[in-house]
Amino acid sequence: MKTLNKVLLAGGVIAALSLTQCDLVTTATSELLFPPKLVDFPLGEGKTISYPLTSWIEKPYGINIKIEYIENKWGKKIPDMPYRFSVKCYRLEKNAEVLFFEDIYIIRDISYQVDNETYIRHENILDGGRGWAPNNPNNPDADGRSHQLKAFRLPYGRYRCDFKDESPSEIKAMLKEAGIVRTAIDIFPYTLIFY
Repeated sequence: MKTLNKVLLAGGVIAALSLTQCDLVTTATSELLFPPKLVDFPLGEGKTISYPLTSWIEKPYGINIKIEYIENKWGKKIPDMPYRFSVKCYRLEKNAEVLFFEDIYIIRDISYQVDNETYIRHENILDGGRGWAPNNPNNPDADGRSHQLKAFRLPYGRYRCDFKDESPSEIKAMLKEAGIVRTAIDIFPYTLIFY
């Protein structure tokens, strides 16, 4: 019986160590220990926001733009005025900030819909949009959509991504007319299905 217990214990340790290399396990653990923060990113105001991030083990992360909208206005076509923002991500080292990712997003219609799916048109957008349940006391009746903009692997360390709104100020009124009451950013642990 002692031998069986030792074999089971050794097998459990080996399995646990193997699983720590699995994106699914590291993602779930990261979300539990370090839940992603949702940071408001209003478009049309020319603001820059900084998003700090700590990675405790090498794993993929994704950047999301999240929108909250009022259902009865949702899907109204926004005139062809793009919103635009840039992102720069840095690894924070002892005496330096090392740029490792940079992109500009120019998106013509945040509420573009096809067959009940919502899409944002840009080459670095990885999915067509998924629902999420916003918890915002300012808009208790709002629904949400989440669009993944980019995914990348980050080794252990501290990071910061700066998002700069470069949209024309008129876009703010247009988004409101289309039922969009909030835009925000989060960076979350991401499980890669295929490598």
